[in-house]
Parts: sequence; structure tokens; C-alpha cells
Amino acid sequence: MRTQTVRSINILRVVVALATIGWMFFIFYVSSETADQSTALSNRIAEAIYRVVIPDFEELDPAERSIYLEAAAAPVRKSAHFLEFTILGALLCWDLTLWPSLDRKTIFFAAAAAGALYAASDEIHQLFVQERAGQLSDVLIDTAGVILGAFFVTFLYKKKRK
Repeated sequence: MRTQTVRSINILRVVVALATIGWMFFIFYVSSETADQSTALSNRIAEAIYRVVIPDFEELDPAERSIYLEAAAAPVRKSAHFLEFTILGALLCWDLTLWPSLDRKTIFFAAAAAGALYAASDEIHQLFVQERAGQLSDVLIDTAGVILGAFFVTFLYKKKRK
């Protein structure tokens, strides 16, 4: 029975580690898009939001739609950064909770530090992508997302252990 439990935990560790690495590759992939590709994706997301919020959005003339899309560009991009890294923070923290020798504080701070380093490396990566720029403000937004994701998992982990 104990052998099967250990085996199950080891399988879970591998699955969560692969999910974490996969998510990091996804972030890298999205960060590799040119400015035009990134803008097109942001516009598609903004359009979907506007179709829900403004029922006659499709009937607006192109110039008006363009004004709306420009206004939404920065909030959509920053929200995407925050969400991507919130998920990464949760995955990193979940990864670490599967190692029982680590206490909650160590788990939280290790996940937050690893996520912050990845956020910084992501912005450095963007310096080498056509028409993109690395920004300190994005590192801060990404790190805030990591901290939220790590906090959420740490909170659930605390509840589960009680």
C-alpha cells in the first residue's frame, strides 16, 4: 500500500513539473511573437470583451472600433501578463508542495523567487524579439501575478493540512 502511495506521489510530481515547464514554454512562445502578432491577439481579446459589453459593437464604423481597441490595448496586455504569471506562480507553488520536507514559508518564497526570476528573464528575452521591448513595469506586474498564484496555492495547502 505504501509503495503504491509513493508511486502515485512521484507520478503526480512528474505531471505537475511537466505542466509547469509546459506553461513556461507557453509564456516563452507568446513572448516570442512580434509586436504585430501580439497586437492582433490583444485586439481579438478586446473585441470579444466589447461584443459582450457593447451589444452593437460590430455595427460601429471601423474608426470608432479602432478607438475602442486602442483604449483596451494596454489593459488587455497587462491583464494577460498578470494572468500568465498568476498561473505560473500557482504551478510553481503546487510543484513545491509535493515535497513534504519543505515548510509553507519556504514553498511560498521559493515559488515567488523562481517566478520573479522567470519574469525578469522573459522581459530580457523580449529585448531580442522584433519590435518588442522588455519593461521593468511588466516584471513587476508578472511578479505580482506570481505572488498571487503562490499565495492562493499556499492558502489551499494550509487548509488541506489542517
